[in-house]
Amino acid sequence: LGEIAHGEVLALLAATDVFLRPTLADGDAISVREALAAGAAVVATSVVPRPAGTRIVAPDAGALAAATLGALEDPPPRRPRPLPSAHHRLLQLYTALLAPSPRLAPARQIS
Repeated sequence: LGEIAHGEVLALLAATDVFLRPTLADGDAISVREALAAGAAVVATSVVPRPAGTRIVAPDAGALAAATLGALEDPPPRRPRPLPSAHHRLLQLYTALLAPSPRLAPARQIS
């Protein structure tokens, strides 16, 4: 695909059934955490520590294939999609906090 915008990457991850990270040497890959957050099953090699929820396998083609098939047969439950904009939600919360408080209706007497 070439270079694509980060927002497009997140949309692709959200539509992905299984995300593979088959590396022999790796740093702390943010793509693994983003795929997990998007609700995809993640299969990654054990060359570095991986976040919880990752199916971790030896850097071996057979192990990778078996783990991928397992992820397809037993996928994680899909999480609800995140809010489109955290900034928009924060603005809503602050607006609600700054709005004048509604007055309570006077208490009625019970007869």
